[in-house]
Amino acid sequence: MTDVYTQKELDEALARNDSEIWIRGNSNFTVWASDSSTVRAYDSSTVWAYGSSTVRAHGSSTVWAYDSSTVWAYGSSTVRAYDSSTVWAYDSSTVRAYGSSTVQASKYVPVHHMSDSSTIDATIVIKVPALAATSDWADFHGVENTGKTMVVFKAVDDSLKSGRGFSYPIGETVKCDDW
Repeated sequence: MTDVYTQKELDEALARNDSEIWIRGNSNFTVWASDSSTVRAYDSSTVWAYGSSTVRAHGSSTVWAYDSSTVWAYGSSTVRAYDSSTVWAYDSSTVRAYGSSTVQASKYVPVHHMSDSSTIDATIVIKVPALAATSDWADFHGVENTGKTMVVFKAVDDSLKSGRGFSYPIGETVKCDDW
């Protein structure tokens, strides 16, 4: 187990492929957990989990879970679950379930059910219809849509790739084939 208190310590622990990392302190951390990492996030941390990662989120953490990740959410955490992720949510957490994710939420945790293939065990389930049209997607995400243009921003890493590996080269037009 590695305790980290700064972004630099976290980056070093991830570079060493430490198997279990506990994020401490009051700093705002961003974590990209992959493979079979275990991360415990506290305070205002942000975690992106891939592979077979395990994440425990506390405080006001935000977690995006992909592939076969497992997340336990506490406090005011926000979780977005994709693919075959599993989430247990408590307290004031909020969950969005995509793909074949599995969510078990306590009585007052709202779950946005984004996919018919998700398994949801929750009292408050918000069934979101398929966002097939571009205008539906814009409405759901609160993006201004003039009918001709939308301005959106994409977070990328140093190599200009998204968390899912899609490239966003500077000065080029990126086209999304599934819209």
